[in-house]
Amino acid sequence: GGGGRGSSPGSASSAKGDRKSPGLKNPLKKLDLKEQQLRQQDKQQLLRVKRGVRVIEEEAEDDEEKPIEEDEDLEDEKSPKPHQDEVEIGVIDVNARDATGKTPLHYAADESELMPCLSFLVDEVKVSLNLKDKDGNSPLHIAAIKGNRQGMKKLFEAGADPLLTNKNGDTAADVCQGEVADWFKSVVREEALKKLHSNGPSRVNLLLDLKDEVDKMKKCVSALQDKLDHKSTINAQLRTRVAQLEEHQANEKRENERLRDSLFIVENSLRRLKGDESKILEEAHLVYTHALKLSKGRGGVEKDPKGAFHGFVKAATDGHTQAMYHLGICYENGFGVTKDIKQAFKWYKSGALHGDCRAQTEVGYFYRYGMGVEKDDVKAVHWYIRAAEGGHAVAQYNLGLKFLNGQGVELSKQKGIHWLRRAAKQKVRRMVF
Repeated sequence: GGGGRGSSPGSASSAKGDRKSPGLKNPLKKLDLKEQQLRQQDKQQLLRVKRGVRVIEEEAEDDEEKPIEEDEDLEDEKSPKPHQDEVEIGVIDVNARDATGKTPLHYAADESELMPCLSFLVDEVKVSLNLKDKDGNSPLHIAAIKGNRQGMKKLFEAGADPLLTNKNGDTAADVCQGEVADWFKSVVREEALKKLHSNGPSRVNLLLDLKDEVDKMKKCVSALQDKLDHKSTINAQLRTRVAQLEEHQANEKRENERLRDSLFIVENSLRRLKGDESKILEEAHLVYTHALKLSKGRGGVEKDPKGAFHGFVKAATDGHTQAMYHLGICYENGFGVTKDIKQAFKWYKSGALHGDCRAQTEVGYFYRYGMGVEKDDVKAVHWYIRAAEGGHAVAQYNLGLKFLNGQGVELSKQKGIHWLRRAAKQKVRRMVF
Protein backbone atom coordinates (compact mmCIF):
# COMPACT_ATOMS: atom_id res chain seq x y z
CA GLY A 1 0.00 0.00 0.00
CA GLY A 2 0.96 3.65 -0.23
CA GLY A 3 1.31 4.00 3.54
CA GLY A 4 4.62 2.17 3.57
CA ARG A 5 6.38 4.68 1.33
CA GLY A 6 8.42 6.59 3.90
CA SER A 7 11.70 8.48 3.46
CA SER A 8 15.08 6.86 3.92
CA PRO A 9 18.63 8.27 4.10
CA GLY A 10 19.25 7.43 0.45
CA SER A 11 15.75 7.87 -0.89
CA ALA A 12 16.54 11.02 -2.87
CA SER A 13 19.83 9.86 -4.37
CA SER A 14 18.21 8.83 -7.67
CA ALA A 15 17.35 12.43 -8.66
CA LYS A 16 18.75 13.01 -12.20
CA GLY A 17 20.78 16.09 -12.91
CA ASP A 18 19.18 16.39 -16.34
CA ARG A 19 15.57 16.68 -14.99
CA LYS A 20 14.13 20.08 -15.88
CA SER A 21 12.37 22.01 -13.10
CA PRO A 22 11.13 25.26 -14.65
CA GLY A 23 8.33 25.60 -12.11
CA LEU A 24 10.31 25.32 -8.86
CA LYS A 25 10.67 29.07 -8.18
CA ASN A 26 7.05 29.40 -7.22
CA PRO A 27 7.18 26.39 -4.82
CA LEU A 28 10.14 28.08 -3.09
CA LYS A 29 7.92 31.05 -2.33
CA LYS A 30 5.25 28.73 -0.94
CA LEU A 31 7.83 27.02 1.24
CA ASP A 32 8.93 30.43 2.55
CA LEU A 33 5.31 31.13 3.60
CA LYS A 34 4.95 27.75 5.33
CA GLU A 35 8.30 28.15 7.12
CA GLN A 36 6.71 30.32 9.82
CA GLN A 37 4.23 27.55 10.73
CA LEU A 38 6.82 24.83 11.37
CA ARG A 39 8.10 24.02 14.82
CA GLN A 40 11.30 25.70 15.93
CA GLN A 41 13.27 22.46 15.92
CA ASP A 42 12.37 21.79 12.24
CA LYS A 43 13.52 25.11 10.81
CA GLN A 44 17.05 23.90 10.19
CA GLN A 45 15.73 20.90 8.31
CA LEU A 46 13.54 23.11 6.12
CA LEU A 47 16.55 25.24 5.20
CA ARG A 48 18.44 22.15 4.11
CA VAL A 49 15.53 21.03 1.90
CA LYS A 50 15.37 24.49 0.32
CA ARG A 51 19.10 24.41 -0.41
CA GLY A 52 18.64 21.05 -2.10
CA VAL A 53 15.80 22.42 -4.24
CA ARG A 54 17.90 25.45 -5.25
CA VAL A 55 20.76 23.23 -6.32
CA ILE A 56 18.34 21.17 -8.46
CA GLU A 57 16.94 24.37 -9.98
CA GLU A 58 20.39 25.78 -10.80
CA GLU A 59 21.44 22.53 -12.40
CA ALA A 60 18.21 22.44 -14.42
CA GLU A 61 18.92 25.98 -15.70
CA ASP A 62 22.45 24.97 -16.65
CA ASP A 63 21.07 21.96 -18.48
CA GLU A 64 18.75 24.20 -20.50
CA GLU A 65 21.67 26.39 -21.65
CA LYS A 66 24.05 23.52 -22.47
CA PRO A 67 22.85 20.44 -24.40
CA ILE A 68 23.97 17.20 -22.84
CA GLU A 69 25.68 14.62 -24.96
CA GLU A 70 24.52 11.04 -24.67
CA ASP A 71 27.88 9.83 -23.37
CA GLU A 72 28.10 12.68 -20.87
CA ASP A 73 24.61 11.83 -19.57
CA LEU A 74 25.59 8.23 -18.99
CA GLU A 75 28.73 9.38 -17.24
CA ASP A 76 26.74 11.82 -15.05
CA GLU A 77 24.40 9.06 -13.94
CA LYS A 78 27.34 7.08 -12.64
CA SER A 79 28.98 10.03 -10.92
CA PRO A 80 27.64 11.79 -7.81
CA LYS A 81 25.63 14.99 -8.36
CA PRO A 82 26.72 18.28 -6.81
CA HIS A 83 23.59 18.37 -4.62
CA GLN A 84 23.56 14.67 -3.78
CA ASP A 85 25.05 15.15 -0.33
CA GLU A 86 22.43 17.78 0.41
CA VAL A 87 19.58 15.37 -0.41
CA GLU A 88 21.04 12.24 1.09
CA ILE A 89 21.81 13.58 4.53
CA GLY A 90 19.78 11.48 6.93
CA VAL A 91 18.74 14.29 9.27
CA ILE A 92 16.20 15.86 6.87
CA ASP A 93 12.61 14.97 7.91
CA VAL A 94 10.50 15.37 4.75
CA ASN A 95 7.46 14.20 6.74
CA ALA A 96 7.76 16.96 9.37
CA ARG A 97 4.41 18.26 10.68
CA ASP A 98 3.33 21.75 11.68
CA ALA A 99 0.94 22.66 14.51
CA THR A 100 -2.06 21.45 12.46
CA GLY A 101 -0.42 18.10 11.74
CA LYS A 102 0.16 18.90 8.06
CA THR A 103 3.27 17.77 6.18
CA PRO A 104 4.87 19.49 3.15
CA LEU A 105 2.91 17.05 0.98
CA HIS A 106 -0.37 18.33 2.48
CA TYR A 107 0.50 21.89 1.44
CA ALA A 108 1.70 20.79 -1.99
CA ALA A 109 -1.64 19.03 -2.55
CA ASP A 110 -3.55 22.12 -1.43
CA GLU A 111 -3.02 24.06 -4.69
CA SER A 112 -2.73 22.84 -8.26
CA GLU A 113 0.02 25.40 -8.98
CA LEU A 114 2.26 23.50 -6.55
CA MET A 115 2.07 20.40 -8.75
CA PRO A 116 5.83 20.45 -9.54
CA CYS A 117 6.59 20.50 -5.82
CA LEU A 118 4.11 17.65 -5.23
CA SER A 119 5.72 15.59 -8.02
CA PHE A 120 9.17 16.23 -6.56
CA LEU A 121 8.09 15.10 -3.08
CA VAL A 122 6.37 11.99 -4.45
CA ASP A 123 8.80 10.89 -7.17
CA GLU A 124 12.18 12.03 -5.86
CA VAL A 125 11.96 12.41 -2.09
CA LYS A 126 9.57 9.46 -1.65
CA VAL A 127 7.57 11.02 1.21
CA SER A 128 4.87 9.13 3.10
CA LEU A 129 1.62 9.43 1.15
CA ASN A 130 -0.96 8.56 3.79
CA LEU A 131 -0.04 10.66 6.82
CA LYS A 132 -3.05 12.44 8.35
CA ASP A 133 -3.38 15.91 9.83
CA LYS A 134 -5.28 16.66 13.04
CA ASP A 135 -8.59 16.47 11.17
CA GLY A 136 -7.69 13.01 9.87
CA ASN A 137 -7.21 14.28 6.30
CA SER A 138 -4.49 12.74 4.14
CA PRO A 139 -2.87 14.68 1.26
CA LEU A 140 -5.36 12.90 -1.02
CA HIS A 141 -8.22 14.35 1.08
CA ILE A 142 -6.71 17.85 0.77
CA ALA A 143 -6.40 17.57 -3.01
CA ALA A 144 -9.99 16.25 -3.22
CA ILE A 145 -11.37 19.10 -1.12
CA LYS A 146 -9.65 21.65 -3.37
CA GLY A 147 -10.72 19.83 -6.55
CA ASN A 148 -7.06 19.39 -7.55
CA ARG A 149 -7.53 16.63 -10.12
CA GLN A 150 -3.85 16.48 -11.12
CA GLY A 151 -2.77 16.15 -7.52
CA MET A 152 -5.41 13.50 -6.80
CA LYS A 153 -4.41 11.40 -9.78
CA LYS A 154 -0.71 11.74 -9.01
CA LEU A 155 -1.15 10.73 -5.37
CA PHE A 156 -3.45 7.83 -6.21
CA GLU A 157 -1.16 6.45 -8.92
CA ALA A 158 1.78 6.76 -6.52
CA GLY A 159 -0.02 4.56 -4.00
CA ALA A 160 -2.15 6.86 -1.80
CA ASP A 161 -4.96 4.86 -0.19
CA PRO A 162 -8.38 6.10 -1.46
CA LEU A 163 -10.16 4.24 1.34
CA LEU A 164 -8.58 6.18 4.20
CA THR A 165 -11.19 8.07 6.21
CA ASN A 166 -10.93 11.29 8.18
CA LYS A 167 -12.46 11.99 11.58
CA ASN A 168 -15.87 12.41 9.95
CA GLY A 169 -15.59 8.95 8.39
CA ASP A 170 -15.27 10.41 4.86
CA THR A 171 -12.99 9.06 2.15
CA ALA A 172 -11.39 11.29 -0.49
CA ALA A 173 -14.30 10.48 -2.83
CA ASP A 174 -16.76 11.63 -0.16
CA VAL A 175 -15.23 15.11 0.21
CA CYS A 176 -15.12 15.78 -3.55
CA GLN A 177 -17.48 18.34 -5.01
CA GLY A 178 -19.81 17.60 -7.94
CA GLU A 179 -18.20 16.18 -11.06
CA VAL A 180 -14.84 15.71 -9.35
CA ALA A 181 -16.30 12.89 -7.23
CA ASP A 182 -17.57 11.01 -10.30
CA TRP A 183 -14.27 11.59 -12.08
CA PHE A 184 -12.21 10.27 -9.16
CA LYS A 185 -14.39 7.18 -8.79
CA SER A 186 -13.87 6.41 -12.47
CA VAL A 187 -10.09 6.81 -12.02
CA VAL A 188 -10.12 4.40 -9.09
CA ARG A 189 -12.26 1.91 -11.00
CA GLU A 190 -10.00 2.03 -14.05
CA GLU A 191 -6.96 1.34 -11.89
CA ALA A 192 -8.80 -1.49 -10.15
CA LEU A 193 -9.78 -3.06 -13.48
CA LYS A 194 -6.15 -3.08 -14.56
CA LYS A 195 -5.31 -5.26 -11.57
CA LEU A 196 -8.43 -7.39 -11.79
CA HIS A 197 -7.01 -10.17 -13.96
CA SER A 198 -3.75 -10.46 -12.05
CA ASN A 199 -4.93 -9.98 -8.47
CA GLY A 200 -8.56 -11.13 -8.61
CA PRO A 201 -11.46 -8.80 -7.72
CA SER A 202 -10.13 -5.44 -6.55
CA ARG A 203 -10.91 -4.55 -2.96
CA VAL A 204 -11.14 -0.87 -3.88
CA ASN A 205 -13.51 -1.54 -6.77
CA LEU A 206 -15.70 -3.87 -4.76
CA LEU A 207 -15.92 -1.46 -1.84
CA LEU A 208 -16.78 1.48 -4.09
CA ASP A 209 -19.49 -0.55 -5.81
CA LEU A 210 -20.74 -1.64 -2.41
CA LYS A 211 -20.85 1.95 -1.23
CA ASP A 212 -22.89 2.94 -4.30
CA GLU A 213 -25.32 0.11 -3.61
CA VAL A 214 -25.58 1.14 0.04
CA ASP A 215 -26.34 4.73 -1.02
CA LYS A 216 -29.08 3.45 -3.35
CA MET A 217 -30.51 1.29 -0.57
CA LYS A 218 -30.51 4.26 1.80
CA LYS A 219 -32.51 6.26 -0.74
CA CYS A 220 -34.96 3.37 -1.15
CA VAL A 221 -35.32 3.02 2.62
CA SER A 222 -35.93 6.76 2.93
CA ALA A 223 -38.62 6.59 0.22
CA LEU A 224 -40.24 3.59 1.90
CA GLN A 225 -40.19 5.39 5.25
CA ASP A 226 -41.97 8.36 3.68
CA LYS A 227 -44.61 6.01 2.30
CA LEU A 228 -45.00 4.29 5.67
CA ASP A 229 -45.39 7.64 7.42
CA HIS A 230 -48.05 8.64 4.90
CA LYS A 231 -49.78 5.28 5.34
CA SER A 232 -49.66 5.65 9.13
CA THR A 233 -51.31 9.04 8.85
CA ILE A 234 -54.05 7.60 6.64
CA ASN A 235 -54.54 4.67 9.04
CA ALA A 236 -54.86 7.04 11.97
CA GLN A 237 -57.49 9.03 10.09
CA LEU A 238 -59.33 5.81 9.21
CA ARG A 239 -59.26 4.63 12.84
CA THR A 240 -60.71 7.94 13.94
CA ARG A 241 -63.43 7.67 11.31
CA VAL A 242 -64.22 4.06 12.29
CA ALA A 243 -64.50 5.09 15.94
CA GLN A 244 -66.91 7.85 14.95
CA LEU A 245 -69.00 5.41 12.90
CA GLU A 246 -69.07 2.89 15.75
CA GLU A 247 -70.24 5.59 18.13
CA HIS A 248 -72.91 6.61 15.65
CA GLN A 249 -74.07 2.99 15.30
CA ALA A 250 -74.18 2.58 19.07
CA ASN A 251 -76.33 5.70 19.35
CA GLU A 252 -78.65 4.40 16.64
CA LYS A 253 -78.88 1.04 18.39
CA ARG A 254 -79.87 2.67 21.68
CA GLU A 255 -82.44 4.79 19.89
CA ASN A 256 -83.89 1.73 18.15
CA GLU A 257 -84.20 -0.08 21.47
CA ARG A 258 -86.03 2.88 22.94
CA LEU A 259 -88.38 2.97 19.95
CA ARG A 260 -89.07 -0.79 20.22
CA ASP A 261 -89.92 -0.43 23.90
CA SER A 262 -92.26 2.44 23.13
CA LEU A 263 -93.86 0.48 20.30
CA PHE A 264 -94.47 -2.50 22.60
CA ILE A 265 -96.27 -0.29 25.10
CA VAL A 266 -98.34 1.32 22.34
CA GLU A 267 -99.30 -2.07 20.90
CA ASN A 268 -100.48 -3.33 24.29
CA SER A 269 -102.45 -0.16 24.83
CA LEU A 270 -104.15 -0.50 21.45
CA ARG A 271 -104.94 -4.13 22.13
CA ARG A 272 -106.62 -3.22 25.39
CA LEU A 273 -108.58 -0.42 23.79
CA LYS A 274 -110.04 -2.82 21.22
CA GLY A 275 -111.45 -5.23 23.81
CA ASP A 276 -112.41 -5.46 27.44
CA GLU A 277 -109.10 -4.74 29.18
CA SER A 278 -110.11 -6.19 32.50
CA LYS A 279 -111.33 -9.40 30.87
CA ILE A 280 -108.10 -9.75 28.86
CA LEU A 281 -105.95 -9.27 31.94
CA GLU A 282 -108.10 -11.68 33.95
CA GLU A 283 -107.65 -14.40 31.32
CA ALA A 284 -103.93 -13.60 31.09
CA HIS A 285 -103.60 -14.01 34.85
CA LEU A 286 -105.26 -17.44 34.72
CA VAL A 287 -102.87 -18.51 31.95
CA TYR A 288 -99.91 -17.15 33.95
CA THR A 289 -101.01 -19.01 37.13
CA HIS A 290 -101.27 -22.30 35.27
CA ALA A 291 -97.89 -21.73 33.56
CA LEU A 292 -96.35 -21.05 36.97
CA LYS A 293 -97.68 -24.41 38.26
CA LEU A 294 -96.26 -26.18 35.19
CA SER A 295 -92.86 -24.57 35.75
CA LYS A 296 -92.67 -25.94 39.33
CA GLY A 297 -94.77 -29.10 39.05
CA ARG A 298 -97.22 -28.01 41.74
CA GLY A 299 -101.01 -27.81 42.11
CA GLY A 300 -101.60 -31.38 40.99
CA VAL A 301 -99.78 -31.03 37.63
CA GLU A 302 -96.50 -32.49 36.41
CA LYS A 303 -93.57 -30.22 35.71
CA ASP A 304 -93.62 -29.18 32.06
CA PRO A 305 -91.01 -26.57 31.05
CA LYS A 306 -92.26 -26.23 27.46
CA GLY A 307 -95.90 -25.92 28.55
CA ALA A 308 -94.89 -23.34 31.14
CA PHE A 309 -92.92 -21.38 28.54
CA HIS A 310 -95.84 -21.23 26.10
CA GLY A 311 -98.17 -20.15 28.90
CA PHE A 312 -95.80 -17.31 29.88
CA VAL A 313 -95.60 -16.22 26.23
CA LYS A 314 -99.42 -16.00 25.90
CA ALA A 315 -99.86 -14.17 29.20
CA ALA A 316 -96.97 -11.77 28.52
CA THR A 317 -98.32 -10.99 25.05
CA ASP A 318 -101.65 -10.07 26.63
CA GLY A 319 -99.87 -7.60 28.91
CA HIS A 320 -99.32 -9.63 32.09
CA THR A 321 -96.32 -7.98 33.77
CA GLN A 322 -95.25 -10.92 35.96
CA ALA A 323 -95.44 -13.23 32.93
CA MET A 324 -92.99 -10.92 31.17
CA TYR A 325 -90.55 -11.33 34.05
CA HIS A 326 -90.86 -15.14 34.05
CA LEU A 327 -90.53 -15.25 30.28
CA GLY A 328 -87.20 -13.46 30.71
CA ILE A 329 -86.16 -16.18 33.20
CA CYS A 330 -87.05 -18.88 30.65
CA TYR A 331 -84.89 -17.30 27.94
CA GLU A 332 -82.01 -16.58 30.31
CA ASN A 333 -81.80 -20.14 31.64
CA GLY A 334 -83.02 -22.08 28.58
CA PHE A 335 -86.12 -23.29 30.44
CA GLY A 336 -88.55 -24.81 27.91
CA VAL A 337 -86.82 -22.91 25.09
CA THR A 338 -83.36 -22.46 23.60
CA LYS A 339 -81.26 -20.12 25.71
CA ASP A 340 -81.24 -16.59 24.29
CA ILE A 341 -79.76 -13.78 26.39
CA LYS A 342 -80.95 -11.03 24.06
CA GLN A 343 -84.55 -12.27 24.23
CA ALA A 344 -84.21 -12.56 28.00
CA PHE A 345 -83.13 -8.92 28.19
CA LYS A 346 -86.02 -7.91 25.92
CA TRP A 347 -88.68 -9.48 28.18
CA TYR A 348 -87.01 -8.33 31.39
CA LYS A 349 -87.07 -4.79 30.05
CA SER A 350 -90.71 -5.14 28.98
CA GLY A 351 -91.61 -6.15 32.53
CA ALA A 352 -89.43 -3.32 33.89
CA LEU A 353 -91.22 -0.75 31.74
CA HIS A 354 -94.52 -2.04 33.16
CA GLY A 355 -93.25 -1.48 36.70
CA ASP A 356 -92.13 -4.96 37.81
CA CYS A 357 -89.37 -4.40 40.42
CA ARG A 358 -87.82 -7.82 39.86
CA ALA A 359 -87.61 -7.19 36.11
CA GLN A 360 -86.12 -3.74 36.77
CA THR A 361 -83.43 -5.31 38.95
CA GLU A 362 -82.60 -7.82 36.21
CA VAL A 363 -82.34 -5.05 33.62
CA GLY A 364 -79.89 -3.21 35.89
CA TYR A 365 -77.91 -6.44 36.29
CA PHE A 366 -77.78 -7.00 32.52
CA TYR A 367 -76.53 -3.45 31.94
CA ARG A 368 -73.98 -3.85 34.73
CA TYR A 369 -72.32 -6.90 33.15
CA GLY A 370 -73.13 -6.28 29.47
CA MET A 371 -75.38 -9.34 29.03
CA GLY A 372 -77.29 -9.17 25.74
CA VAL A 373 -76.65 -5.45 25.68
CA GLU A 374 -73.69 -3.07 25.76
CA LYS A 375 -72.24 -2.60 29.24
CA ASP A 376 -73.39 0.67 30.80
CA ASP A 377 -73.01 1.40 34.54
CA VAL A 378 -75.06 4.60 34.29
CA LYS A 379 -78.09 2.73 32.93
CA ALA A 380 -77.54 -0.03 35.47
CA VAL A 381 -77.80 2.52 38.28
CA HIS A 382 -80.93 4.01 36.66
CA TRP A 383 -82.78 0.69 36.81
CA TYR A 384 -81.43 -0.18 40.26
CA ILE A 385 -82.85 3.11 41.54
CA ARG A 386 -86.30 2.38 40.08
CA ALA A 387 -86.33 -1.11 41.56
CA ALA A 388 -84.90 0.05 44.91
CA GLU A 389 -87.50 2.78 45.25
CA GLY A 390 -90.11 0.09 44.57
CA GLY A 391 -88.80 -1.82 47.58
CA HIS A 392 -86.75 -4.58 45.92
CA ALA A 393 -84.06 -5.64 48.44
CA VAL A 394 -81.50 -6.93 45.90
CA ALA A 395 -81.74 -3.67 43.94
CA GLN A 396 -81.26 -1.69 47.17
CA TYR A 397 -78.16 -3.73 48.01
CA ASN A 398 -76.68 -3.34 44.49
CA LEU A 399 -77.44 0.38 44.48
CA GLY A 400 -75.69 0.82 47.83
CA LEU A 401 -72.55 -0.80 46.42
CA LYS A 402 -72.68 1.47 43.38
CA PHE A 403 -72.72 4.58 45.56
CA LEU A 404 -69.90 3.27 47.75
CA ASN A 405 -67.69 2.47 44.72
CA GLY A 406 -68.69 5.44 42.55
CA GLN A 407 -69.63 3.22 39.61
CA GLY A 408 -72.10 4.82 37.21
CA VAL A 409 -72.89 7.43 39.83
CA GLU A 410 -71.04 10.02 41.90
CA LEU A 411 -69.34 8.40 44.89
CA SER A 412 -71.31 8.91 48.11
CA LYS A 413 -70.68 6.84 51.23
CA GLN A 414 -73.72 8.38 52.87
CA LYS A 415 -76.10 7.26 50.11
CA GLY A 416 -74.37 3.91 49.87
CA ILE A 417 -74.88 3.16 53.58
CA HIS A 418 -78.48 4.43 53.33
CA TRP A 419 -79.44 1.88 50.67
CA LEU A 420 -77.54 -0.96 52.32
CA ARG A 421 -79.44 -0.31 55.56
CA ARG A 422 -82.77 -0.35 53.73
CA ALA A 423 -81.83 -3.70 52.21
CA ALA A 424 -80.80 -5.04 55.64
CA LYS A 425 -84.14 -4.08 57.16
CA GLN A 426 -85.79 -6.62 54.89
CA LYS A 427 -83.77 -9.22 56.83
CA VAL A 428 -82.10 -10.75 53.81
CA ARG A 429 -79.00 -12.50 55.23
CA ARG A 430 -76.50 -11.18 52.66
CA MET A 431 -77.73 -7.60 53.12
CA VAL A 432 -77.53 -7.81 56.91
CA PHE A 433 -73.94 -9.02 56.72
